[in-house]
Amino acid sequence: MRTFLAPRSGDDFSSMGRAIEERYARCKEWWEPHLSCTREFIAHNLGRCSRLAVLGAGRLLDLDLSALLERAREVHLFDADPECISRWRVAAGADFRRRVIPHIEDATGVLAAWTQPLKAVARRGTLAEYLWDLEAVEPQWARGEFDAIISLNIAGQIPLYWRDRVLAVKASLTASESAALESSMSELQCAHMRALAADAQALRIVVTDTEYYYYDVDQPEWEVEGALYGDSAALFNEFFERGSSSCWLWHLAPQYIESDNEGEIHRVEARVRPPRL
Repeated sequence: MRTFLAPRSGDDFSSMGRAIEERYARCKEWWEPHLSCTREFIAHNLGRCSRLAVLGAGRLLDLDLSALLERAREVHLFDADPECISRWRVAAGADFRRRVIPHIEDATGVLAAWTQPLKAVARRGTLAEYLWDLEAVEPQWARGEFDAIISLNIAGQIPLYWRDRVLAVKASLTASESAALESSMSELQCAHMRALAADAQALRIVVTDTEYYYYDVDQPEWEVEGALYGDSAALFNEFFERGSSSCWLWHLAPQYIESDNEGEIHRVEARVRPPRL
């Protein structure tokens, strides 16, 4: 996948959070339709609940915290970027740590464990075997007894953080290593989808990239890349087929803002899985 931001590394969640915030400042005019669609979809589909979890809450660019507090007794915000805490504290005011509960943790629950052996594995020449054998575990948030969960623009991002960690250790992969890496990326996304769908009695809202579109002034056709790997696209469609849905385009990196010659647009899909009563 091409990107206009610096590559991610193992402890780079804060750097990426700052980079996203800086890009938003540059591209606000083009980002606002996406952010507005996200907030409106959540507002339309989120009913009253007791304990709400927001995975990938980030710096609250696409989240109206005050609106969530009108619907939920407790709002649990999850993100791997520790710098989000200051944004959450300001937005929550007196409700911080009382009704707005912060959680600084990796949504997959495995990135640190998967990353630790990478350098040694690459030195031994057994990277492909290591990647093929990786299995995701049930993340901690899935055991939190939430009656509503929002996966907020992270399902498409989860495997990219892992990909960048692998490429930081070995930039040029063999064909077998590339296939194994893609399999492990799919494993992370599938585990995320399975965890979201595990409790049939709870409401689930997913907002995610599904396709990336790249345009170049020197190319007559756009480059298109999928954001859901392996079986994760099928799981996404299977688990979230019954509820309401919406889709829109997000002009992530407009031409002339970050590059004179190229730009990037994402297709975003939002789905709801209502609780089974």
